[in-house]
Amino acid sequence: MNVRQLKPVELLRLLNTTGTRVSESRLRRDRERAGYHIGDDKTVDLLKYAAFLALEYDSKKAAPARTVVDSYEATKAAARDRASESVRAAQEIGELPPVANPERKRRAGESFMYFCLAYFRFVFDKPFSQMHRNVIAKLERVVRNGEIYALVMPRGSGKSTLNKLLVLWATLY
Repeated sequence: MNVRQLKPVELLRLLNTTGTRVSESRLRRDRERAGYHIGDDKTVDLLKYAAFLALEYDSKKAAPARTVVDSYEATKAAARDRASESVRAAQEIGELPPVANPERKRRAGESFMYFCLAYFRFVFDKPFSQMHRNVIAKLERVVRNGEIYALVMPRGSGKSTLNKLLVLWATLY
């Protein structure tokens, strides 16, 4: 048996016969951490593996002992910092480009109907009926004045579409 070129299964069998309990997953983690320092992709050098474990043991001994509470609090703080940084990175959209048509933007802010027709012409391919014009005027008052309104219209007449665009309009303007 060449201890400088053991297959992982042979190494596990050898270590476990000595009373040292090493699982296959533990050996795999150690091999991933140590890289090719303890062998190649097919074999493990027992002497280098033992040296790696000794260094790991010494580095853990040298580290200051932390209590479970300190460790938990540090882990929570690190997770909180990572989450905050992730949120900040996702929220940063950079500089906004200049408005392509300031007059259209101004008019869209003044009229919900104009907003629908100027920016969503592909959605409203037919002219608005008088019922739609009344509903749009009422929805605009709901947003501007905080009124309450129950919207009842026939099926397929655009209730959901109007309400989705109303939310977008209220958010933008």
